[in-house]
Parts: sequence; C-alpha cells; structure tokens
Amino acid sequence: MSTGSLTAEKADIFEEGNIEAITRMMQNRKKNQLWLAVTSLMVFCLYWLSNVVLWVPWSHSTQLGIILMLTVNPVFWGVGIYVCLACESGVRNLMKKALLLALIAVGISLLSDYLFFAVYMKSKDVWHITTFYGYAWLAVLALGEACLLKKKLMTKQYPVTKRLFLVLGVVLLLLLFSLLKVDANPLVDISITSGKEEVFLHSNDIPFEILTTGKEDGSRSVIPLVPFVVFVEDSNYSVELDFMEGIGVVEIAISQNGSVIYSSSENILSPLRKYLQLPFGVSGEYCIEIKGDNGAYAYGCFEL
Repeated sequence: MSTGSLTAEKADIFEEGNIEAITRMMQNRKKNQLWLAVTSLMVFCLYWLSNVVLWVPWSHSTQLGIILMLTVNPVFWGVGIYVCLACESGVRNLMKKALLLALIAVGISLLSDYLFFAVYMKSKDVWHITTFYGYAWLAVLALGEACLLKKKLMTKQYPVTKRLFLVLGVVLLLLLFSLLKVDANPLVDISITSGKEEVFLHSNDIPFEILTTGKEDGSRSVIPLVPFVVFVEDSNYSVELDFMEGIGVVEIAISQNGSVIYSSSENILSPLRKYLQLPFGVSGEYCIEIKGDNGAYAYGCFEL
C-alpha cells in the first residue's frame, strides 16, 4: 500500500472521528438544554407546592405550619431533586450536576421569594434567618443525594420525555391558576372559616374617591363610605385588606404606641385583596390607618 493511500485513509478516519465528536457534542448540548428546562420546571413546581402546603395550614396554626415545614416539605423536595439527578444530561460528573441543580434551586427560590413576597406581598419578614437556612438546605439536599445515592444514580439515567414536560407544565399551571384564582376573588369572606377577625373601622365624613361608580351594564351601585374591610389573623401575624372598589392612591400605616412599624403607598385601581405581614412573635395593641388623596381617612385598632 502506497504512502498516499495510507495518508488518505488516515484523513478519512480523522474526518469520521471529527463527525462523531461533533455529533456527540450536539447530542450532549441537546441533553443539557432538555435537562435544564425540566429541572427549572421541577424547581418551580416544588417551590409553589411547598408554599401551598405551608401557606394554608400556617394561616390556621403556626405550629402546624412549622411541623409540615419540617416533615412534609423535605420529602417532596427530596423526591423532586432525585428525579432531576436521575434524568439524563450532558454533564457526566454527578457532583457537577448536583452543584448546578443546587444553584438552580436556590436561584429560583430566592428570585421567587423576592418578587412574590418582598415586592408583591410587601413582606418585611421574608429575609428571616430561617429563609436562608432553607436555601442552604436545598444545596445540602442536592449534594447529599449525589453523594449518598451516587452508585444508584450512575447505574441508571432516564431520558427526559415529553410526558415529564407535560406533567410538570400542567402541575405548574394548576398551582399558578390556584394562586391567581384566590387573588382574583378578593371579596369572598373567609373570616369565619379561617379564624380571621374583622377590625372595626372609624372614618371621617369624607368618602374615599371611587374610580368606578357603575357596573358594566351601566347601572349604579351603592358605595359604602369606607369601601374596604380589614381583617387580622393572630396565628400568622398578618393583616388583610379587602378593597371592594378602586379608590386610587392611599397611604397605609400600622403603628404601635405611636411608632410606625409598617407604611406603604398603594394605587388601588380595582377590587383586590392585599396582605400585610407583621413580624412573627409581636404582641400588643396596634392601629391601622388608611388615608386617601382627597382627605378621606379611616382607622381601626386591634390586638395580637
């Protein structure tokens, strides 16, 4: 065999090797993209599921909420993280995969806590030390499962399927729909079933400005002098404001012994329910004040 033919044969082998390497690289990239997508969906589902599991019981009993947080939450977070680790990805190193999963879980949880609780709910207690313990626990859980279950996880990796995407997508939509459904029905009186107590409000003679004075069919409805009600929930240290009409910009303040512990300016454009979170463990007598731009004023006192 001549030198030229040997060189050509080596070139063909080299080219075939390059093609195989490129193909493997493309396959790994696709696996990585699928794994990142399904992992992000899984974390979103686990995050909102954990809030649903804790939020409702916690509103009835703080002790019950703490018990569920320490018992039930770690179980489904552990199962969800295991599923993510068991799914195929382009990352061959299991610890790198677990580290990436931990970063995704902590990042999504931190961002969701900021946007939903800190910004939307205006909770000042969201950055409690226990919140950061929760972030650390997610990282420990991911890395711990990778260490303890390494042999099992490396033995069998499952491909990411469309069915898994569909299931996670439907679960996430149901959780978000439930959240929006609760927020879209602000006038439903749940004070009896949830143990909330209504705060009796006093007001001056100036009615709050109503942005909409009629119904969609053109008929007019009777608007109360104070078009909102206030409830206090002693078990989870929260105050609920149910606005029955859009009343524009209002100043909301909660004080104790003359010291303001909460204040915000809100633009109420339509009927809505708003929650104000007080620091856990506080006690004593408090006053809530709501002032409108037109001079309307209402206040009420309550005890925790």
